Amino acid sequence: MQAIRGGTKVVRSFRPDFVLVRQHAFSMAQNEDFRNLIIGLQYAGIPSVNSLDSIYNLCDKPWAFSQLINSQKKLGSDKFPLIDQTFYPNYRDMVTSGV
Repeated sequence: MQAIRGGTKVVRSFRPDFVLVRQHAFSMAQNEDFRNLIIGLQYAGIPSVNSLDSIYNLCDKPWAFSQLINSQKKLGSDKFPLIDQTFYPNYRDMVTSGV
């Protein structure tokens, strides 16, 4: 935890009993990447109301969808239907030529 007291930066540490994460750990907005905090909580073994694994996995949408595909393979598409999606490793592959 960081605070400013009298113009001086003061750093203090604490260990919570448990955490509840109420927002996404990663966003494309500037300064909205809190994955390091999730990793730190996991590393310290801090219990969480919601799974820190699932919070971290949901930072990357293609990774999350690949996990859903694995569930669909186990259960079958009739019991676990998904909307087909295509994965593009970068934005250039999404552009179609006008020819």
